[in-house]
Formats: sequence, structure tokens, C-alpha cells
Amino acid sequence: MVQTIGGGTILDIAPQRHARKSPDLDGIYALLLNGSEREKVEFHIRKGGFGGRKLSLLSTLLGMDEPSLRQIVALLSEKHRTLVINKTIVIHTDLFTQYKQKLIQVLTAFHKQNPQKIGMSKEELRTRLPSVEPVVFQTALDAVIAPGTIIVEKDRVMLTSARSAGDSAREGVERT
Repeated sequence: MVQTIGGGTILDIAPQRHARKSPDLDGIYALLLNGSEREKVEFHIRKGGFGGRKLSLLSTLLGMDEPSLRQIVALLSEKHRTLVINKTIVIHTDLFTQYKQKLIQVLTAFHKQNPQKIGMSKEELRTRLPSVEPVVFQTALDAVIAPGTIIVEKDRVMLTSARSAGDSAREGVERT
């Protein structure tokens, strides 16, 4: 919150576009005016979307010093509300989960359209997803690789199920 020379209060120095009489504005204004620091930090992180927010930008948006902000972000991370990537980018866990789901959906659609292809290139996958920093994309990719949902071979990404289906189809062709 920033005070103006005339005594006014600026609640958000970088607001999102919205309809003039949008019903959710009252809740946003109430949160930014009366909410706790933790709630305000979480609001601005969510506002960052799939790409999250850099800590330096959050510090500017909230008018907070970085050490205080890091403490709040650490508390949110402990409660599994946020994810910190490379100690600089903070993403809300709900949005990160949605991004991972989109990643899997894009791969699923690719395999349906191209059953004979081995996999999709990482770069093509990245361009078909919402635009985020490369480190965020790689973190999401690693998070989906860990449970074995997808496989990465060189620069190709494929669903585990598509690989096993392709292997069984190749075996059938080899037998004939």
C-alpha cells in the first residue's frame, strides 16, 4: 500500500484489467486494504499466473523489503501454498499444478494426433503451453517426470503410456 502526497492510498500499483463494476473488485479491494501481509503476498503471486512472480517484483508491488518478503514466502511454502524456483521466482501451487496438467494434456493430444511419432520436442511442447520462464517450464517438466508420467529421451518428450503402446505396436510389426 502506497500513500500519495494528497493522502490517498494506492492499493495496487499494477492492477489487472477488469470490467468497471466487476463483482469481485470489492473482495480484492477489501483484501488489499485490510488483509494480512500473507494474504496480500499470496494475492500478488496468484496474479502472476503460470509464470509466477520474481521476488524483486513482488517486493516492489507490495512495498516490502526483500528479507520480510522472503519470510512470508517461506511460510507460504511450508504450508504448500507456493513454490519457489531458483530462489527468485514464486508460483502459487494451484497454478503450478494446472500448468503441469496442461503439459500432460498437450502431450496426450499430440500422441492422439501423431501415434507413429516417437515424441514431441521439448521446444515444441514449450511453445504450445502458456508462456513462462524456461526455468519454470523445466521445473514443471521435472515434476511430471518424477512420478513416471512422462519420459524424456534426448530432446523428445512422450507419455509413458504412449511409449509402451508404441513398443507393443512395433513388436507386432516385427512378428509379421
